[in-house]
Parts: sequence; C-alpha cells; structure tokens
Amino acid sequence: MLVPKGASRRKNDVCVRHSWGRALPENAVVRLDEGVYLSTPEFAFLQMANSLDEMELAILGCSLCGRYYPCEGPTGFVRRPQLTTVKRLYGFLAQFRNVKNASKARRALRWVHEGSRSPMETSTAMLLSVSRRMGGYGLPKPMLNQMVELSGGSSAIAGTPYYVVDLYYPKSKVAVEYLGKAYHKDVDRDVTREYVLRGEGCTLFNVTITQVATSSLRNRLVMDIARAIGYRLRKSTPAISDKRKAFLNRILPHRSQILKSGEVIWKSAPWAMPSLRLS
Repeated sequence: MLVPKGASRRKNDVCVRHSWGRALPENAVVRLDEGVYLSTPEFAFLQMANSLDEMELAILGCSLCGRYYPCEGPTGFVRRPQLTTVKRLYGFLAQFRNVKNASKARRALRWVHEGSRSPMETSTAMLLSVSRRMGGYGLPKPMLNQMVELSGGSSAIAGTPYYVVDLYYPKSKVAVEYLGKAYHKDVDRDVTREYVLRGEGCTLFNVTITQVATSSLRNRLVMDIARAIGYRLRKSTPAISDKRKAFLNRILPHRSQILKSGEVIWKSAPWAMPSLRLS
C-alpha cells in the first residue's frame, strides 16, 4: 500500500505500507473506485526496483512485457495478456532524473524481452542474450513468439498461413523452439512444423529442458546458434565461467524441479501471485 510521506508505515498481516514523497508521476496509477487506486505496470516496475536486484527486476520486466505471470500452483505461472512494453517502461522512467532506483530500473530494461509466454522462454532468451559480464552468453537479443509467414506451398502443407516460433533471429532466419511437455503430444504436428520451417529456409533448433540445464549440452547449443546467426562467440575465462554459473543458477530451474516427464515445477518468485483457489 502506498501512503503519503510521514504517514504510518506499520506492518500488519494484510499489507506492507510504502511511502512516496513526491507528486505522483504521470500515468502512475489507475482509479478503481472512489479513493481506491492501483499502480500501473510501469509504476510498479519502478517501485519494485527498491526491493529487487537488477536481474530479478529484468525477470519481472519480461513477465510484465510477456503473456504470463508467476503464480503459486502446479505450473508456477498463469497465462494472461501482455500488460506493457519496453518502450512504455522506458518512457515512464524518462520522467525521473534523481529518483532512487530509477537508474537501476533503466539498466534492468536492457535485458527485458517482450512477448514471452512462460518462465522457460524468458530464461532461454536471457541466458542467450544477457552480457558476458552479467553471466550470459552475450548473443544478440532474439525476438520472442515471432510470426513467420509461410509461402503458398508451405501454407498448404501446414494448414496455416504462418507459424509462431518461440525465439527468432529474423535476419538470419534462425528459430529456437522450446519443446516443453505440451509439445510432445502431437508428433505429426511437430514433424510437419519442422519440415515446413526448414523448407522456408529457417535453421531450426529444437531445445529441451535437459539441453538448457546441462552445461556441456547448453554450451554446444549456444555455439551452434551463434554460428548459425553469424555471431563470433568468445571463449570463456574462469571469471566469466564463475559469473555464468551463478547467473544460470538464478534463472534456470534446479534439477529437483525437473520431473522425468520433462515438466518443470517452477519455484515461485517472491512477487508471484498467491495460489488461485476457486470455490
């Protein structure tokens, strides 16, 4: 709960009170009812910079700019429409010069991707594109859930005028598809999809949770993707390897969270929604 500066900030079992000493910035809140207002996604992003570090804030940004949100429950997230964009977040933060944590929020936006539909898509995109200095592999940022239009012949085979691929490098026509549990239910569909995309000139990488979570397989995968997009991947130093291990431990699921079926049980983030119980 946001209260005026100087008001009581005593905690209770219902809420935690935070103060804001300035006039509320433009587009900071939306009115729900008389005297009841809600922070916009952009203002919430800035406020969360007070309690999250740069990488945690980037993960939150991917969710706000994506189509899912962490939630306590069997899968660890729920589907929902995209709430904001990187451009809108940058525009909102541009109002602040000397506001605490605004600089941190702007830095975090460098690693935010739009269009993610799950924590695993977010993690895969971030491990590829976050800078080596921060622990990632430093590849160019891919586009997430990008539409790939098909030619007439391919469209007839596929039964659709386009496919939507998980991660995509449009200039080099390189697609990365994460094969989660749901994607193993229709083998014919998957084979046709791969056949059609390759026929359209796409280089396709099918990725499983095992590949992403296993160091040797992940390194080989990233090298192959880098080669396909024409990116020169520099060799790791011991210092970079240590940073990468720490970084990947934060964004990838622990082995105990990966079931034999390939399903991932995500540990809820501190800012996740509580479990949704319908009576």
